[in-house]
Amino acid sequence: MLEVELDIFSGMPTPTWMLSAQQEAELLERLRSDPGQMSPASLTDGRHDVGYRGLIVRQIKSDDG
Repeated sequence: MLEVELDIFSGMPTPTWMLSAQQEAELLERLRSDPGQMSPASLTDGRHDVGYRGLIVRQIKSDDG
């Protein structure tokens, strides 16, 4: 399962949502076709600007193991 977090610095809790199996497949295909779209989540330039910073995608362990 993949969870997506909208990385936006606004002083409010950041929204997160789970992707369906079809959405996961589409996301992975898009990333495979252009790996330059990805960067480490810990990458910072030292600034803490208010606003949109990107999307954080996490693999969530499922109950299936």
